[in-house]
Amino acid sequence: MGARASTESFFDAGVVLDALPHGVALFDSHALTPRLLQANAEFLDITGYAFDELRSKPLWTLLAGPESDQIVQQQARAAFSGSPVPPIEWLIYRKDGSPLWVRVTAKGAHGRDTFLVTLEDISQYKQVRESLRASEGRLEVAIAANRLAMWDWNIPRDEIYYNEHWQAALDIDPKDLLAREELHERLLLPADRPEVLQRFEDHYHGHTASFSSEYPLTTARGVRKWFEAYAKVVRRDQEGRPLRMIGVLSDVSIDAKPCRKSRPCRSAGSERYAARPTDSTIGTCSPDTYGMRRAFARLSGATSMIFPIRSRRFRTPCIPTTVRS
Repeated sequence: MGARASTESFFDAGVVLDALPHGVALFDSHALTPRLLQANAEFLDITGYAFDELRSKPLWTLLAGPESDQIVQQQARAAFSGSPVPPIEWLIYRKDGSPLWVRVTAKGAHGRDTFLVTLEDISQYKQVRESLRASEGRLEVAIAANRLAMWDWNIPRDEIYYNEHWQAALDIDPKDLLAREELHERLLLPADRPEVLQRFEDHYHGHTASFSSEYPLTTARGVRKWFEAYAKVVRRDQEGRPLRMIGVLSDVSIDAKPCRKSRPCRSAGSERYAARPTDSTIGTCSPDTYGMRRAFARLSGATSMIFPIRSRRFRTPCIPTTVRS
């Protein structure tokens, strides 16, 4: 169905209006209640009404329904009366009673004989936005529950948001992080580990699905801790350039409280192998380092008698990271 008008003088305008992607209605601004002169096919399709039905009642009344916000409805009234108003999001009701979210934009009469009002179907946009809000809400809950230190980087603006867990993780005030000049310092990446920086850069440029790594950091109080870092570009432009990136740091350091002699160490390694009686030397503060080395070699299959430096399962005060033969 093409654009409908009350007079033939608007035929050429109707051809133009029908080519527009959104619903457009043309009104006469001279009447006390502006009269609908023309509506394109998209406007009729969005509302579900025929042209003559749209002219039967004021549109701010005809399109309102039980869940329509009254304040927004008054803004819509101003829009359909020829007053210039900012774009509004309005829940309208089509002829069949189905609700539909639209964006209403009014150009305003400004002393002219006619004015335009456009309707844009934003129902899919609203669904995506609500889904995003729900996802972000679940993310915030997960981060808060696990006490993860998080950063959120707006790349085009080079703005970084930090949550409140940085104080607990590294004794660092997020305001101090914002004052840092180098990017790796603001994102807590280790400058002395080029392989970590390279992995981060690879993901930044889209070569990998995400970034993850483990590395030590020193807190503001001088305590050295191990952290597991994970980051992902969550938004890119059409050319693949990153727009937004989110990262988290999780403290994976083993409890460094002193262990009493012969008292089991509550480390990840000891808990994992506590059920193995023949390997009990791994889960105790025994000074038999040779026995620990043999047990580690037997369980891990390692041929070297040197403990792996990066293995956090065995990094405890009771089990040194390096044992010399």
